Amino acid sequence: MADSFLLCRDREFGPQLDHLCEMAGKIRSDQEAADLKSRLLSAIAPYDLAGLTDSKRDPWYPARGEDILRNPHKLGATPAELAAFSGTG
Repeated sequence: MADSFLLCRDREFGPQLDHLCEMAGKIRSDQEAADLKSRLLSAIAPYDLAGLTDSKRDPWYPARGEDILRNPHKLGATPAELAAFSGTG
């Protein structure tokens, strides 16, 4: 899915990332930090294959194969394709 570092060339995510980085440099309050975090999680959710948006894992984010199996649409695959690839189907 990622054809560039941090999806910088992605038409949707690239501009969002630029804006979020600009926001990060201007944070002056806890509320602004919370707003940035919320926007960041929302921006990466469509691409998140590793559970980075799962607050229960914070600050440890273990690699779990089932994360990929739960998100075939993010890879442009069907559940059956991923199951066949992983040997679970």
